Amino acid sequence: ALGMEVNPPAAARRERPAALPRSGNERAPRVAIEVAAGLIDPGEDQSRLDFERSGYTRTEEIRAHLSLAAVVPLSRHLSLVGALSTLSGAEYALVGEADGPMAYKWRAYSVGVQARAGWPLGSRLTPFVQAGAGATLAFDAVLAPVDDNRSESLGWHVRGGAGLLVRLSRSVALFSEAAYIAAPVHFGRNVAAQDYQGGGAALVVGGRLDFHRGDGP
Repeated sequence: ALGMEVNPPAAARRERPAALPRSGNERAPRVAIEVAAGLIDPGEDQSRLDFERSGYTRTEEIRAHLSLAAVVPLSRHLSLVGALSTLSGAEYALVGEADGPMAYKWRAYSVGVQARAGWPLGSRLTPFVQAGAGATLAFDAVLAPVDDNRSESLGWHVRGGAGLLVRLSRSVALFSEAAYIAAPVHFGRNVAAQDYQGGGAALVVGGRLDFHRGDGP
């Protein structure tokens, strides 16, 4: 009849609860793993000249730079990075009738912590800069006719770099980075030199795997 008020069913009158706003960190990964490979160029340091003057020739220069890192996002723009990396090294052999061990080699590694600042450009690209410091562990070996012996050296390093991350999916990304690493190495014994440069200019490319909140069982 006209003028009669029709009440909707109780289910229709029931209001839907308001949606909770999404947190800015809800989509951020809880941790990410990065693996990178590239080259490091220590340049010309004094140790090579010292070995050449002592009758040695450099038979190998180690320039492969490998890195394994864990990345913990602190905010949308800031992350903490812990990395284990290989640094440079070299091998020398005695030539002619010069006096000294038959060969000498050394190699350096680093473990450190870095702060990374990134600026997402849309959903795919994120340029970033990062800097940090840590410890350097170096090993050397003297190859002599009578006996071979090894020693270790503990030092420090600092690094800074910039790169670009390209996201392929929610959990997978590729990145590249150019960096400079200062890593002086000092050994207690003096074959032809005691001080070496374990760092240098580095260029790497790598992949990243993100583990998000809620992933897994």
